[in-house]
Amino acid sequence: MLRRMVILVLPIWLFSACGPAGTGTGGDLSLAFAHRALDGPCPEEPAVAPQPPRLDRLKVSLYRHDGKKHYSKSIDISGDAAPTLSGIPTGDDLTLKVIGSSDGDARWEGSAEGVNVRSGKTTTASVFMTAVNAMSCTHAPLQLPRTFMAPARLPDGRILLCGGADLIGADACGAGCDELIASRSVDIFDPATGLIYPSVKLNTPRALATATRLPDGNILVVGGARRVRLDPAAGLPFSVSPEDVVDTFEVYLPNEHLWIEKPLPEGRVFHSATHIGDGKVLVAGGGTDFTTALQSAIMFDPAGESVGDFSRVTSNMDTPRLGHAAIHLGDGRVLMLGGATLTTKPPMEEFSSDTGAFKARQFSGSPLNLFFHSAGIIPPRPDEILLCGGSFFDGAGSLNAPMKENVRILSHISSSKEIDSQDGPSMENPHLMLNMVELGTHRLLVAGGFVDLSLTPGQAVELFDPTSTTFSVPYAGGVDTTLSTPRGGHSAITVSGGRALCAGGLGSAGLLGSAEIFTPGEVEP
Repeated sequence: MLRRMVILVLPIWLFSACGPAGTGTGGDLSLAFAHRALDGPCPEEPAVAPQPPRLDRLKVSLYRHDGKKHYSKSIDISGDAAPTLSGIPTGDDLTLKVIGSSDGDARWEGSAEGVNVRSGKTTTASVFMTAVNAMSCTHAPLQLPRTFMAPARLPDGRILLCGGADLIGADACGAGCDELIASRSVDIFDPATGLIYPSVKLNTPRALATATRLPDGNILVVGGARRVRLDPAAGLPFSVSPEDVVDTFEVYLPNEHLWIEKPLPEGRVFHSATHIGDGKVLVAGGGTDFTTALQSAIMFDPAGESVGDFSRVTSNMDTPRLGHAAIHLGDGRVLMLGGATLTTKPPMEEFSSDTGAFKARQFSGSPLNLFFHSAGIIPPRPDEILLCGGSFFDGAGSLNAPMKENVRILSHISSSKEIDSQDGPSMENPHLMLNMVELGTHRLLVAGGFVDLSLTPGQAVELFDPTSTTFSVPYAGGVDTTLSTPRGGHSAITVSGGRALCAGGLGSAGLLGSAEIFTPGEVEP
């Protein structure tokens, strides 16, 4: 069901009086609002200028870097005049949180990072307000509709959306087989303004690449494909010809606004890329189909020449893997989950940076060899992992249809003992090639993805609650929340304020350029 979409944009001016940083008392904080309401899907073209909203109460809070509250005040709003707050203490690197209420209910939330309130100076911040427990449209779509982009968070909180495929040829590879052509395009989403705008392009077109943020703020983009085939009749419904695999990596330097490209030991697609500390990134597995899945891994070291280099990991995985998940356990160990093309091998194994070797991890309970699924550490339960979505491999060259029951909870992951694998709660819908995003409430969001092997894009939005260990559909305005339009192959990533961005993808009528944000209720930095 389509629902009313609302966006608020708040330019904010912080006026501070004289006094030492962190102890001085500021002058005024003035707020001006704008809002847009939409009936229907998020726009694929830039929309008209927004109109003033109707809010009756506003809560403004500032938080210090350690998470402690620096300032908070609630005010009533009446008329069209911009509300003003006085007596704001000075401080640096603050997080601004704004909650807007209508008819007594908190319906809008927004956040800005890196706010500095200095003595005797005026600081300007912008806050993009989005509807609570609902999807809200960004102010502008991508420069080009794209799918299979690689998202990464820049140091200032903006989101880099790298590459993807921007052209689709229907039946280009046979009846019912569509071909996607990769793009060099890069967009930036600014969560402070809700705007998406073009950035400097990649050197090489690539879709299905991975993007990893490094400790110095640089973004590492690895592999991908120049062309991707969508063939629901094939064993692997999205496949790549070996000659179309990109055998280079690129590093984005935010300060220089520059991409630097260097060769890989071999190309990778459908691989995993995991930061394991000190700027090192483990890139494992991948392949163009089940018969060409890779058993090898390579390691990125930023200490190499120029922006860094890759070298081969001398130890191979226990089995070839593609479309798997990888989780960093926090101490240089990486757990590989699913994607095993040899059904006689254990579905999980572990890499140790101390030994530089892979070893199989034993488990008890239900099997978990999923493909094109998602996995993440359950936020308040650091010794447990949630696996959800994806499809099982039948061992004969085909994936089984994705099922809503494809959910597993792994326990005792941090020890060297046997991992316990148990069936998790069923989802409301199947999700293939999904992204699971951690929200500021410590809940996990699953939105969209493909619902079947015919690559039908899904519209469902679901939340996993670690407290009750259940999935549920968020509810706002008297209806269940869904994406504004079905999306599969889209990018999803956490943005400021504990929200989640869903951008681009494949829709029911082709490539999508629109983007939308889910905002959970009761978010604290």
